[in-house]
Amino acid sequence: MGTISDSGAGSAALHDPQAWFVGQREALEAALNGAPLETSLGALVSAAIARLGPHVRAAFYLADPEHASLHHVVGMPPDYAMAVDGFKIGPESLACGLATHTGLPLLTADVNTDPLWAPWLWLAEKFGYRGCWSFPVRTGTGQFVGTFAIYWPQPRDATALDLDFAALLTQTAAIIISRHTELEVRRQTEEALREADRRKDEFLAILAHELRNPLAPIRTGLELLRLADKPESLERIRSMLERQVGQMVRMIDDLLDLSRIKSGKIQLQREPSLLSELVRNAVDANRAAVDTKGLQLSLTLPDTPCVLDVDPTRFVQVISNLLQNATKFTGRGGEITVTAHLDEATAAVALTVSDTGIGIDRDTLPRVFDLFVQGDDRRADTSGLGIGLALARQLMELHGGRIEAQSDGPGLGSAFTIHMPVVTLMDLDGPTHVAAPAVSIARRVLVIDDNVDAAETLAAFVRARGGDAETAHDGDSGVRAAIRLRPDVILLDIGMPGIDGYETCRRLRAGPLTDDTCIVALTGWGQEEARALALASGFDAHLTKPADPRALETLLSNPPRMRLRTSSSYPR
Repeated sequence: MGTISDSGAGSAALHDPQAWFVGQREALEAALNGAPLETSLGALVSAAIARLGPHVRAAFYLADPEHASLHHVVGMPPDYAMAVDGFKIGPESLACGLATHTGLPLLTADVNTDPLWAPWLWLAEKFGYRGCWSFPVRTGTGQFVGTFAIYWPQPRDATALDLDFAALLTQTAAIIISRHTELEVRRQTEEALREADRRKDEFLAILAHELRNPLAPIRTGLELLRLADKPESLERIRSMLERQVGQMVRMIDDLLDLSRIKSGKIQLQREPSLLSELVRNAVDANRAAVDTKGLQLSLTLPDTPCVLDVDPTRFVQVISNLLQNATKFTGRGGEITVTAHLDEATAAVALTVSDTGIGIDRDTLPRVFDLFVQGDDRRADTSGLGIGLALARQLMELHGGRIEAQSDGPGLGSAFTIHMPVVTLMDLDGPTHVAAPAVSIARRVLVIDDNVDAAETLAAFVRARGGDAETAHDGDSGVRAAIRLRPDVILLDIGMPGIDGYETCRRLRAGPLTDDTCIVALTGWGQEEARALALASGFDAHLTKPADPRALETLLSNPPRMRLRTSSSYPR
C-alpha cells in the first residue's frame, strides 16, 4: 500500500489545467442536456487525462442497485472491463471494491508490493500499470455509488495536490451521476404514466365493450317478454336475462374486489372449511356455463376430509375464477379436470384446475396473472376484462397461499394450481351442517328509492313471495310511510335527492316506532366505508345493487331485528 506524501507536489502532472476546466464544463453540460452517463463521465475522464498526462489511464465504476458489485462505465478497454465486471464490494475486497465499501480513498503506490494484489497482478501486467488509486464517489444523498480509478504506469505516491484534484473530480462526477439518476427516474415515471394512461384507455374501451355485450341481449329480451305468449318462451328469456345480469354483476364485483385489495380494505372472514364443500360449491356455481358449452367436467378429491382455514366465500371465488377461465378458453366438447392432491407429510393441499383448451404461449405465461392480460388467440372466447386470474392470485396471497400456471403451449391446454396449508385432517361420520330453524317471512316491507322502476320492481318481488309491500320515492315521504305502516323491513336507497338514505335512517331511528324494524341499505356503493357508515347511521344490513335475489329472499325471511325479537322478550 502506498503512502501520501507532499514532497512530490511539484511533480504532479499538471499538463493542461485549462483543458481540465473546459472538459469539466463539457461534461456538466452533457449531463444537463440528458446525454448518456457514459458520454458525460467519458468527457470527465478525457479532461482528467488532459491534466494528468497521456500516460495515465482513468475509469469510472458504478455499483449495482443492490450495492453488491461494481461495473465498468467508461475509461478502460473492453477486455479489461469484462475482466473486472461484477467486482465485489465489501471488506474483503481491494481497490475500488474496498473504497466503495468504506467510503475512503484506497491508494496503492505499487501493486507489486501489496500482498492483496497478488491474485490480480496478471491484470496489472497485461495492461501495464503499477500504481492504482481508487476514489469513492459520494452523491448528495450521502450514498457511495461507485469509484473513480487512476492507473499509473510507474509506482507513485499521491500528493496533496493529487488528492485535491481527485476530490474536485469526484464531486463533479457525483453531480453528473445525480443528474443522470434524476433524469432516469423522471423518464421511468413518465413512461409508467404513459403506460398507465394507455392501459386505462384500453381498459375503458374493453369495459364499455363488455358491458354492451350483456346489455344487448337484455334489451332484446325485454322486448321479447312483451311479445312472448308461451310459458316456455318466458322461462327461456328469463334464464337468459338472469345469465346476462349475472355476468355484469360479476364484472363489477371483480373490479370492486381488486380496488379493495389494493387499498387493504378486504378483511377475510376465516373459518374452518371443508375443502370438498368449497370445491363442490364452486363447481355447482359454474355447472350451467360448463354444460352450455358441452364440456366434460371431472372431479377428484382426497379420501381424507381436509379442513382449511379460509374465508369460504373468497376461496370459492378463487376456484370459480379458475373454472370460469377454463370454461372460457376450452372449445365445445373439451374437458375440464379438478383434482386435489393431499400431501400429509407437509400438511398441504394442491388443487389443480386443468383443461384441454387453447393453452398459453410462452410469452404470455409469465404475465398471465397480471391485471388486464388476455390471450390473443382468436379461437377463444376473448370476452372479459382480464381481471379474474389477477383477482384469484391476490386473494390467494391474502390467504397465505399461492397459485401457479402451467401450459405446454398453444393448443395444449393449461393448468392452474392452488397451494394451501391444511389445518386438520379428519374423519367425518355425521352431517357437516345443521339446518337452521324455520323463521316466519317478513310480511310488511317498505321500499324507499327515488328510482321508481327499482322501487316498484322490488315491491313486486316481495309480493311474489307472499309479503306486503309499499313504496316511497324520497326520504321525507319514506319517513311518513314508515310511521304509518310500521313495516317489518325497510329497503332504503342511499343516493336520493334531498335527504339521503343515511339521514333518512337516522330520522327513522330517532323515534320508537321503528325500534323493531330491520332497515337495509340497498345501494350501488359497495365500499367498506359505505358499509361502515351505513351501520353507524342505524342500518341493520347492507346490500349492494343489484342485490342477489337469493340473498334478498334470505334477508326478508330472517331479518336481523326479527332474529333479535325471536331470541329475547323485547316487546312488539
